[in-house]
Amino acid sequence: MPGGAGFALVVALHPTHGPARGLTHVLVVGTNFRRGPALRCRFGPGLGAAVPATKFHNSTHIEC
Repeated sequence: MPGGAGFALVVALHPTHGPARGLTHVLVVGTNFRRGPALRCRFGPGLGAAVPATKFHNSTHIEC
C-alpha cells in the first residue's frame, strides 16, 4: 500500500516541470521519506537514471 507500511508516497513536486536537460532543483513533498544513501529521485517514464536526493528536510520534504 503506497504511503503506508514504510513505503514512500509522492504527493507534489515544485516546480512541476523544467528543461529536458535537467539541472533543476525539485522540492518533493510526500510521506515516509527516510534519510540515507538509498534516498533517490527518478523523474520521467520508465526506469531512467535515479539521482541521490540533495537535501533531506524531514520525512515529508526532500530536494533532488
